[in-house]
Amino acid sequence: GREIVALIGDFTLYKQSGQTYCIKVPTYTILDLTQARLYLADNQDCDIIYVEGDAGSSPKEHSEIWGGVIDGNKANQSSGDGILVWKGSASLIRDTVIYNVKRDGLRYYSENWDEWSGLHRALNVRIYNSGRYGIYSNYHNDNLFDKCVVQNSESHNVYLYGIHRLFYVHSIYAGGSSFYLPSGCDGTRLIECDADTPDSGNPNIYIG
Repeated sequence: GREIVALIGDFTLYKQSGQTYCIKVPTYTILDLTQARLYLADNQDCDIIYVEGDAGSSPKEHSEIWGGVIDGNKANQSSGDGILVWKGSASLIRDTVIYNVKRDGLRYYSENWDEWSGLHRALNVRIYNSGRYGIYSNYHNDNLFDKCVVQNSESHNVYLYGIHRLFYVHSIYAGGSSFYLPSGCDGTRLIECDADTPDSGNPNIYIG
């Protein structure tokens, strides 16, 4: 079975020396933040939560994050994401609020198409005031985003590279486009999504 780790209360987070994150969620682990608020201390310049994952024939998978409020304190950082999902597959993030992150609120990252990554899910995640993108995904396929809200990112609210499914995702007040889909996104579906008020001069939905 999977291990459940629950945090209860308010926490100010510091990274350990030599690390690029504050909290690591290993494979087959559930991080329960339903009664937690996380605040990144000044000058940490790191990712707040790192979801472990490799790729290839044996990807690390089935990590979950439940709930929580994550404050990235972006005015006092030079870099860092709210939640970084590194490669892997089949993670679940649900009912989480992420705001004031220096770079991307929710970032799914891999390095190339040679190592398959994907089948991640984000459900009812709300992301506000990201320093770059609200949701960013590259070299991932078949990720699913359902009932998420992304608002006030300094660049695009949602930037996807790969094939994804979006249901009832609401983008509001983007610094760039609401949904930015460069070449390589053939097959991505936006179903009952709302794109509202992009920056002047940027299309609501960009398709490369």
